[in-house]
Amino acid sequence: MSTRKYLIGALAALGVMNSSAAFAQSCIKETEVKAMTLYALPTIISAAQSKCANTLPADGFMATQASQLAARYEAKKDSNWPTARKVLIALASQGNGNADQRMGQILEQMPPATVKELLDSMLFQKLSEEIKPSKCVMIEHGLEIAAPLEPDETASIFAFVMTLAAPEKLNICPLDKK
Repeated sequence: MSTRKYLIGALAALGVMNSSAAFAQSCIKETEVKAMTLYALPTIISAAQSKCANTLPADGFMATQASQLAARYEAKKDSNWPTARKVLIALASQGNGNADQRMGQILEQMPPATVKELLDSMLFQKLSEEIKPSKCVMIEHGLEIAAPLEPDETASIFAFVMTLAAPEKLNICPLDKK
């Protein structure tokens, strides 16, 4: 599965769209990126811990403090799930063909808890495959920088950066379309 399809599937499972009619949304709002970030970060941190455990020092941040950081984000996960799910469904439906639209419809019709479990599993697996051991030091450093911030602050910064630098195919709204 391509990274685009995986991201679209993962983001769709996060759930920003409530119905097929909503798939026409022109862009992903900064608040939606923030919700997706708050939803996904516990899984992202867990995947990084798993992948980097044998690469980083046993007394480093990843080994000693990342679980506590993930727990802080975990507390925000459920409240951000409805928005994340809508976005995931919207992204899954954005492709050029009927198959993409059908994927969005399938995700929309599945029980939200099932989509959530599917997304979490896919996200963890994909990240575990994609994280290169050579990037573990950088990932650990990024987590250490984010650790003193409140989860909402970190997610807001990430959403802002994505607004500035996201690939066009993610279609993040410009700041003037909040």
